Amino acid sequence: GLVFETPGKDYSVRIGGRIHLDSNFIDPDEGLEGPPPGIGEEWDDSTFFRRLRFYIKGDITKHVDFNFQLDFADPTDPGLRDAFVTIKNMKDCVGCWMPSIRVGQQYEPIGLETVSSDNHTLFIERAGMVALHPERSIGIALLDTFWNDRATCTVGLYSTDSSDDEDNGFAVWDDEEGDGGTAVSGRFALIPFASNPQLDIPVLA
Repeated sequence: GLVFETPGKDYSVRIGGRIHLDSNFIDPDEGLEGPPPGIGEEWDDSTFFRRLRFYIKGDITKHVDFNFQLDFADPTDPGLRDAFVTIKNMKDCVGCWMPSIRVGQQYEPIGLETVSSDNHTLFIERAGMVALHPERSIGIALLDTFWNDRATCTVGLYSTDSSDDEDNGFAVWDDEEGDGGTAVSGRFALIPFASNPQLDIPVLA
């Protein structure tokens, strides 16, 4: 992508995107086609955008960064993926330890595969298990790294709605209320001996 920054790199803006194009070429054996116990007859080759995203992110001094990302894979229904601001490196300002604070639509800190970029997943899609917990939600999170970046910890409070409760079973939802509910998510990860292994301990309340 494009990068614009001041000479001291205190201010920067990065503009870019992501294109993941899927193509399916299907030629089932003749004995498998048809009605049950067959697999049906509507098997057509196809090509479609799995992900088509535009992002703009950057830094406003060393204490604030931002990230906004839109997905246009479905041109009839574009979706907002990320939209958050992070306040960081506050020890220089307050004189004592203070975690980074992230506000906006962001990944809930559950699972290494979920919070990892899909540019870096081992397989074409994430494991089916990610459908069993939330992904992005609007909320506020506290996060920090420890032990020379070998340990990370994140905990956040997130807004939910009735669809979360119906689809995933994680929302705190009352049908008689109209303001949705809240969820608390947390994640602690530790690399004790090497740079590659990582212990993933997600917590959901």
